[in-house]
Amino acid sequence: MTVTDRIGEQPYWQTRSCGPWCEAVHTDEDVFEDRVCCGQSRVVPLTLEPCTPDGSDKAKSRPAVFSVELVQQYEAAAPHISVLRSALDEPIRFTRMSPDEADELGDYLKELAKFARGTA
Repeated sequence: MTVTDRIGEQPYWQTRSCGPWCEAVHTDEDVFEDRVCCGQSRVVPLTLEPCTPDGSDKAKSRPAVFSVELVQQYEAAAPHISVLRSALDEPIRFTRMSPDEADELGDYLKELAKFARGTA
Protein backbone atom coordinates (compact mmCIF):
# COMPACT_ATOMS: atom_id res chain seq x y z
CA MET A 1 0.00 0.00 0.00
CA THR A 2 1.44 3.38 -0.95
CA VAL A 3 0.95 6.76 0.68
CA THR A 4 -1.42 7.70 -2.14
CA ASP A 5 -3.57 4.64 -1.35
CA ARG A 6 -3.87 5.79 2.29
CA ILE A 7 -4.95 9.40 1.70
CA GLY A 8 -8.19 9.97 3.57
CA GLU A 9 -7.61 6.75 5.52
CA GLN A 10 -5.13 8.05 8.09
CA PRO A 11 -5.68 6.81 11.62
CA TYR A 12 -6.85 9.37 14.16
CA TRP A 13 -3.41 9.61 15.80
CA GLN A 14 -1.49 10.39 12.60
CA THR A 15 -1.11 14.14 12.21
CA ARG A 16 0.72 14.06 8.86
CA SER A 17 1.04 11.70 5.93
CA CYS A 18 3.79 9.11 5.84
CA GLY A 19 6.86 9.68 3.72
CA PRO A 20 6.80 8.04 0.27
CA TRP A 21 9.26 5.41 1.54
CA CYS A 22 6.96 4.13 4.35
CA GLU A 23 5.67 0.60 3.83
CA ALA A 24 3.83 0.30 7.14
CA VAL A 25 0.06 -0.04 7.31
CA HIS A 26 -1.25 2.18 10.11
CA THR A 27 -4.60 1.72 11.87
CA ASP A 28 -6.55 3.38 14.65
CA GLU A 29 -5.76 0.34 16.83
CA ASP A 30 -1.95 0.82 16.67
CA VAL A 31 -0.48 1.05 20.16
CA PHE A 32 2.14 3.75 20.73
CA GLU A 33 5.08 1.38 20.07
CA ASP A 34 3.60 0.41 16.67
CA ARG A 35 3.17 3.98 15.46
CA VAL A 36 6.31 3.85 13.36
CA CYS A 37 6.96 4.51 9.70
CA CYS A 38 9.50 2.14 8.22
CA GLY A 39 10.79 1.48 4.74
CA GLN A 40 12.03 -1.67 3.11
CA SER A 41 15.08 -3.06 4.84
CA ARG A 42 18.24 -4.23 3.12
CA VAL A 43 19.97 -7.25 4.64
CA VAL A 44 23.71 -7.68 4.18
CA PRO A 45 25.22 -11.04 5.23
CA LEU A 46 28.47 -10.64 7.17
CA THR A 47 30.35 -13.45 5.48
CA LEU A 48 33.58 -12.93 7.44
CA GLU A 49 31.75 -13.47 10.74
CA PRO A 50 31.49 -17.01 12.16
CA CYS A 51 28.33 -18.82 11.08
CA THR A 52 25.93 -20.09 13.71
CA PRO A 53 23.73 -23.21 13.59
CA ASP A 54 20.30 -22.63 12.08
CA GLY A 55 17.70 -23.97 14.51
CA SER A 56 17.39 -27.71 14.96
CA ASP A 57 19.29 -28.55 11.76
CA LYS A 58 22.92 -28.36 12.94
CA ALA A 59 24.18 -29.07 9.40
CA LYS A 60 22.85 -25.69 8.25
CA SER A 61 24.28 -22.42 9.50
CA ARG A 62 23.81 -18.71 8.86
CA PRO A 63 26.19 -15.78 9.07
CA ALA A 64 25.44 -12.71 11.14
CA VAL A 65 23.72 -9.94 9.16
CA PHE A 66 23.33 -6.19 9.07
CA SER A 67 19.79 -5.03 8.42
CA VAL A 68 19.43 -1.37 7.43
CA GLU A 69 16.21 0.60 7.08
CA LEU A 70 14.71 4.07 7.28
CA VAL A 71 12.54 4.57 10.37
CA GLN A 72 10.49 7.46 11.74
CA GLN A 73 8.98 7.25 15.19
CA TYR A 74 5.54 8.67 15.87
CA GLU A 75 5.73 12.46 16.20
CA ALA A 76 9.46 12.53 15.33
CA ALA A 77 10.50 15.52 13.23
CA ALA A 78 12.52 13.44 10.77
CA PRO A 79 13.40 9.83 9.96
CA HIS A 80 16.64 8.15 10.96
CA ILE A 81 18.61 5.22 9.57
CA SER A 82 18.42 2.12 11.73
CA VAL A 83 21.26 -0.42 11.52
CA LEU A 84 20.76 -3.78 13.23
CA ARG A 85 23.37 -6.47 13.65
CA SER A 86 21.95 -9.87 14.41
CA ALA A 87 23.30 -13.37 14.76
CA LEU A 88 21.42 -16.44 15.92
CA ASP A 89 23.58 -16.93 19.00
CA GLU A 90 23.74 -13.37 20.35
CA PRO A 91 21.43 -10.49 21.21
CA ILE A 92 20.48 -8.06 18.46
CA ARG A 93 22.51 -4.87 18.52
CA PHE A 94 21.31 -1.75 16.81
CA THR A 95 22.22 1.87 16.31
CA ARG A 96 20.49 4.87 14.85
CA MET A 97 22.09 7.42 12.53
CA SER A 98 21.08 10.74 11.09
CA PRO A 99 21.16 11.05 7.30
CA ASP A 100 24.40 13.09 7.59
CA GLU A 101 26.03 10.41 9.76
CA ALA A 102 24.96 7.71 7.31
CA ASP A 103 26.42 9.71 4.41
CA GLU A 104 29.72 10.13 6.25
CA LEU A 105 29.91 6.44 7.15
CA GLY A 106 28.90 5.37 3.64
CA ASP A 107 31.54 7.59 2.01
CA TYR A 108 34.25 6.21 4.30
CA LEU A 109 33.17 2.59 3.74
CA LYS A 110 33.33 3.13 -0.03
CA GLU A 111 36.79 4.68 0.31
CA LEU A 112 38.02 1.75 2.42
CA ALA A 113 36.53 -0.78 -0.04
CA LYS A 114 38.48 0.87 -2.88
CA PHE A 115 41.71 0.61 -0.88
CA ALA A 116 40.96 -3.03 -0.01
CA ARG A 117 40.41 -3.86 -3.70
CA GLY A 118 43.50 -1.91 -4.75
CA THR A 119 41.45 0.43 -6.92
CA ALA A 120 42.02 3.66 -4.95
